[in-house]
Amino acid sequence: MSHEEQVVRTTYARLSYAAQVNDIQTLWMEKGHRQQIDPIQFKLRMDQQLRFELSDFKVGPISEILPVNYSQLITKPSKETDMLFIASSLSGTSTKDQYGKILSEGSSAIAQVRWRPSFDIGENWDMSFATIYPLTEEAGQHQKYAAYQVKATFQGRSRIYHAMFLFGPKDNPILPIDTVANLGGGGLTFFLKHDGYPGSLIDGEFAAKDPIVRNWLRLQQTSQGQPGQLHCDAATGR
Repeated sequence: MSHEEQVVRTTYARLSYAAQVNDIQTLWMEKGHRQQIDPIQFKLRMDQQLRFELSDFKVGPISEILPVNYSQLITKPSKETDMLFIASSLSGTSTKDQYGKILSEGSSAIAQVRWRPSFDIGENWDMSFATIYPLTEEAGQHQKYAAYQVKATFQGRSRIYHAMFLFGPKDNPILPIDTVANLGGGGLTFFLKHDGYPGSLIDGEFAAKDPIVRNWLRLQQTSQGQPGQLHCDAATGR
């Protein structure tokens, strides 16, 4: 697997993981007077989680795609289809004793996700990449590309489409071009920089007070990567 494909897969995996962390925090807030999250509600929410299946990767220098029509590389938005609106942010929590003293605190990068209607773009995308790219604000900043197909699934609904990442020297800057998962809210752009480590669950109040959260975290643990960071297996997307 090329370095570029690893970056793409890791970014989508971080985003989907952050959506799970957000749902766990939301379930905790919604539990009301119960002592813990309802296990049935937990399973239902996790079964409907955001997932990405990436395939048909093509990676190479930008010169390879200059004659290719932009519409063949990127699926054009249309008001007849849906997109994912993703609100990404950092969420901090803490555990306090009876006197209000903070015992532990942590933060997580979270993603709030919902389907919403997409919109039409008036520009003609049936032109070559060589024609369209120079007209963008990012023109000239990139040297390589990674183009691929995406199947995005959320709450029982799916969309299949084409997307692409552009890479600059030493991976800076990186530009995700995804008209379903990055057009509303810039979720992929956010998770290029934030790894999604669930500090709010581990060091905040959630794992300390809820066995369902503790068990979920144990199932996520791995000996790979660095302590205190989210590790992604790019081959499996986990």
